[in-house]
Amino acid sequence: MKKLLLCLALPLVATSCRYLYEPDAGIPAYIYVPGVVVNTVPTVEGTNSHNIQDVWVYIDNEPQGVYTLPAFIPVLEEGTISLRFNGGILLNGISSTRAAYPHYAGFDTLLNLVRGETDTIVPVLHYNTDITFLWMEDFESQGFTLRRNVQSDTTLTRVNRTQDSSLVFEGQNGLAVWTDSERPYFMCETNSAFPLIRDGSNYFLELNYKNNIPMVVGLIVYAPGGSSYEQPIIQLNTTDTWKKQYINFSPYISGSSGYTYRVIIAANYNRTDGQAGTVLLDNLKLIH
Repeated sequence: MKKLLLCLALPLVATSCRYLYEPDAGIPAYIYVPGVVVNTVPTVEGTNSHNIQDVWVYIDNEPQGVYTLPAFIPVLEEGTISLRFNGGILLNGISSTRAAYPHYAGFDTLLNLVRGETDTIVPVLHYNTDITFLWMEDFESQGFTLRRNVQSDTTLTRVNRTQDSSLVFEGQNGLAVWTDSERPYFMCETNSAFPLIRDGSNYFLELNYKNNIPMVVGLIVYAPGGSSYEQPIIQLNTTDTWKKQYINFSPYISGSSGYTYRVIIAANYNRTDGQAGTVLLDNLKLIH
C-alpha cells in the first residue's frame, strides 16, 4: 500500500501565556472577549470561516499577553486606552505552536476603563490589504482546480447540499473522496504548480475539512531540471465535525528561484470496521 509519510520540523512559534500585572492593591477593570468575527469580501477573499483560538492583546502599543478565547482580561489602568487585538491560531493545528495569524489585520479601538467594571468587545478581523490569494477553490464553479494524482486509487466527487447537507461545509457544493479496502489510497493535487519563493512571505493554506481517516497535506516540489519529490507537512486527524485549519508552507519553500509547487492532499484507508473512509473538503485558499 502506498503511503505518504508525515515529517514535521516546525519551530516553536509562541506558547499560550498570560502576562499578569503586578498586584497594586487596586481593583482592575476587565475586558471580556467572548470571541472574534472575521469579515471578508466573498467574491475576492472567499469564506469568512475561521478558527481563531486566542487574542494577542496590546494596550497603548505595548504587548499585554495572549489570552485563550473566551477571555477575561484584567487591566490595572483607568481612563481611555488604545487597544489592539490580533487573532491567534494553532499553527498547523499544534497546541504548543500558538501564533498570531499574519494574514489577519489587527482590530484597533479606544476604550474608557473604569476599575471594577467589565467591558465586552468582539474584535472584527479582516484580511490584510497587501496579501495575494494565489489559489482559491470552493467547488461552486462548474469545474474545479484539483485533480486526481496518478498514484490515487480513488476519484474526486463534487457533492451537493441537496444530496446530503452534512457533506458540504457551506454554499451548495463541496468535494468528497471515499476509500475502502479495494480502493485504499487517495491523493489529489492542484491543477497548477505555483512558483513560490522564500522571500519573507508567509505562505499559508487554509481549508475546511471533515474526515474519518487521517489525511496528510503537503507539497509536490518541482526542482529546476525536472526532478520532483513529495513533501508531507501535516497530518490532520479524524474529526466528525467540520474544522478549519491554517497550514504554514513557508519553512518548506526553497530560497532559490525556478522551483514550483503543487498542493497535495492524501489519505490511506485504515479502518477496521469495514466502513468507507471519507475525506470532505471545502474552501481551500493558498495565501501569501
